Amino acid sequence: MESQTSTTEPFLAPLRGVAEQVRAIVEPVLIDEGCELVALQLVGTGAHPVVRIFADQVGDTKGITLEQLESLNRLVGDVLDVEDGEQSLFSGRYTLEISSPGVERPLTKKSHFQWAQGQEIKVRTIEGEKKQSLQGLVVSTEENGFEIALASSKDGTQDTKFVPWLNIQKANLVFSFDQASNKKPSKGNKKQKNAGAASRAGGIPKKKPKRRQDN
Repeated sequence: MESQTSTTEPFLAPLRGVAEQVRAIVEPVLIDEGCELVALQLVGTGAHPVVRIFADQVGDTKGITLEQLESLNRLVGDVLDVEDGEQSLFSGRYTLEISSPGVERPLTKKSHFQWAQGQEIKVRTIEGEKKQSLQGLVVSTEENGFEIALASSKDGTQDTKFVPWLNIQKANLVFSFDQASNKKPSKGNKKQKNAGAASRAGGIPKKKPKRRQDN
């Protein structure tokens, strides 16, 4: 996927708490390396949390390589270790995983939907108490949302629906073998699905205070 810019673009669903602190730390590192933070997940908040980062190369239609992921893992890990020591982000050891977005890449920013026009996606929405799952082609994007052409009905008609950005809970591409076979390798091809992840254990073990012994 070719990003429109290498500067910070907010997620449609903002991160909270420690996850947002981690994003603020690692995203500038990715940008300096010509990469984009596609998604960030913080799994578990106990003794051994996992920080999962999905990154892609900006302006390169071939996608990020395993070598780049390993390099990012070292750079991001070093910075995160320092900040963890200063800010006590985690209570103990953590695991850092940096991966490519894969073939069914998450769509987490407005620019992702602009790039995905004409491609099939799945999107989960919520409006009040009403939750809905939609699948179809991205038709267009606007300031307040995007238009999706839903799967054709039995009578051959095709409905379109406008989805406000604020209603999106989760969205991702739908991988198509037919579509992939007619295109040059891109950031969403089968090969990139197996690019793997660079992983490392990081963090400073937090020592428990020694118990006082009375004489």
